Amino acid sequence: MACLNDKFVTLAEGIKEPSCNVYAVVNCVVQEPKLTRRKTHHGICILIDHSCYEGSVKREEFCIQIFTPSKSCAVMIENGDILLLRGITKQQCLKNPEKSEFLFRSDNENVMVVFQKGQKDVVRVGSGIGPVPQDITLENQRFVESLNNWHRHIKMVPFPGPAPVKSPARPPTNWPLKLKQQLAELDLYSLSLRPEQQSQASCLLAEATARIRKLINIEKTPKRQK
Repeated sequence: MACLNDKFVTLAEGIKEPSCNVYAVVNCVVQEPKLTRRKTHHGICILIDHSCYEGSVKREEFCIQIFTPSKSCAVMIENGDILLLRGITKQQCLKNPEKSEFLFRSDNENVMVVFQKGQKDVVRVGSGIGPVPQDITLENQRFVESLNNWHRHIKMVPFPGPAPVKSPARPPTNWPLKLKQQLAELDLYSLSLRPEQQSQASCLLAEATARIRKLINIEKTPKRQK
């Protein structure tokens, strides 16, 4: 059932009403018109307006289910288009019953006008474009222009990403001390071996000790500046 008045509300206000008139920007086309079992064509879009934002940060968005009797009646919709919607209704979200979404059926008294990329003087007709319908007033066009300017501004505002988390500063590693500790651990390990294994372990330990001591000496030697 269409709204008889010409009062337009924001998306955040309209989702609380059984039927409403809104202007909205197409933020995302989720599904192009697709043939259903009932021989209608079903499309899905995500809509936004200034009521979905807090400053420049998006807090909410709204889904709209669009049903048309045939593909020829379905108007092509793209991201960035502005929709003028009269008499859209509210329905329970199919995927999330706790939420609501908008519903548009072109076989009812509903009216949808698609302004191509927010241009107030150009509307989509089927898969092409055409002049603005006669029932679109100058006030309607001014609001479309205002909404388009808002959307262009929002797109240019950089998204405030999360602040980088700084890890606590670690003290520099005392490599000579660390290497000496490893030498001591190797000594303890060799003592735990069986007598027949200790001779082979002693050779390996001596070789490892020589390498570690060399590393300690390199660490202690000051580096020459080029």
